[in-house]
Amino acid sequence: MDSKYITIFGSYNSGSIGDKAILVSLLDLLFRVADFPIKINVVAFNPEAIEAEIKVFPWSPSVYVCSIFLITQENNEQRPPNKKKICTSKILKWIPDHFKDKIKNMLFLLGVNNLLHQDLADESDLLIIGGGNLLMDLYTRWPIYPYFVAKQFIEQKKPVVIAGIGAFPIKTRMGKFLLKRLVEFAGTSVFVRDTETEKYIISTWGLQARHHPDFAFSYPSETFNAMRQKDKKVVAVNVAPVFGSNWPYRDRAKYKNFIEGFVENLFYLQTSIDEKVDLFFFDTNYPTDRLGTLEVIEGLKGLGIEKDSLIYEDRIYHSQEIIKKLNFADFTIVTRLHAGLLALKSGSPILAVSYQPKVKNIMNDIDMAECVVDARDIGNFKSKIDQIRQKPQNFRLSKARLSTLDRDNIKVVKQILSLLD
Repeated sequence: MDSKYITIFGSYNSGSIGDKAILVSLLDLLFRVADFPIKINVVAFNPEAIEAEIKVFPWSPSVYVCSIFLITQENNEQRPPNKKKICTSKILKWIPDHFKDKIKNMLFLLGVNNLLHQDLADESDLLIIGGGNLLMDLYTRWPIYPYFVAKQFIEQKKPVVIAGIGAFPIKTRMGKFLLKRLVEFAGTSVFVRDTETEKYIISTWGLQARHHPDFAFSYPSETFNAMRQKDKKVVAVNVAPVFGSNWPYRDRAKYKNFIEGFVENLFYLQTSIDEKVDLFFFDTNYPTDRLGTLEVIEGLKGLGIEKDSLIYEDRIYHSQEIIKKLNFADFTIVTRLHAGLLALKSGSPILAVSYQPKVKNIMNDIDMAECVVDARDIGNFKSKIDQIRQKPQNFRLSKARLSTLDRDNIKVVKQILSLLD
């Protein structure tokens, strides 16, 4: 049988380990499940980073990664100045700010065809828009990308699948239109990662959707934290700069409270027992998260915590590295959703700070609501720290549970591949 060609598109970039872990999981599922030869084209925002992420896996020779953009940063620098763009900038300077963003987004929508590849569907048999919090307009231009990619496949009457995605926030008029249209493109092939997204699509848009576990629960890793005894205690910590200067919505006072709350609880963690506790800090969105990490570390130093117990490598990790490092953690405290999911996949118990609804939604769906800490109560989760120390088994997923989640994802991928018959 000739190979079938699948195109995958998502928010695959250099900085987000979560998005890359989702992609790796989806790719591995496809190659595990397919009983016929497949080749996959991944459309990414940063192809080099994605190639580096997947090269260690045995199926990587059958995966080609390309940029969504026609013009790369390198050859864009060689182009002469765009006079129309310069003129538009001068005009926008005189327009009130509350109209400016709307006008910019409309201009981007009208001109996006000149930026993106128009031949993504030509050699492909199926499109999967997959993984991550893709049904959202927190970044107002984001919905334009999956909409235009999917539109190419619809115009050629080729199947479109939405899989492994979550939703929210969805607030702008343009975002609501484009995201609903995107879901309509997929018809009955809409698979979402949590029940709240499923409810929203069905009740608000009147469209079909089915939920399944996040693809990260199928991440290809043999590493599993066996809760073995170690010479010293290690707690892994992931801090996102919620409300900080790198955050989509900024609030200086809330950011200050968030960081101070994190520092207070980690100080309690280190000083409330006689044993020495090392804190291993890791970023899953780099360099965005380093701001929060560095401020928490400085706060702990200011309270007298020894520098050698605060471990931080100021760099980007591969998802496999994170899994291996989390294997040695007694437990993990996370802000980013997929920092938590990778920790659970590694067998580590977790406390998950719910800075967006998606964290609570997914933890509820896997019966792990007990591990959630509301970001608004960030200064007061000492009792949770005591609980996870006393009963770590209540804050982790067993191998059997992880296997069940993986089997559920396999069922979804089988349904997706059946569209190629």
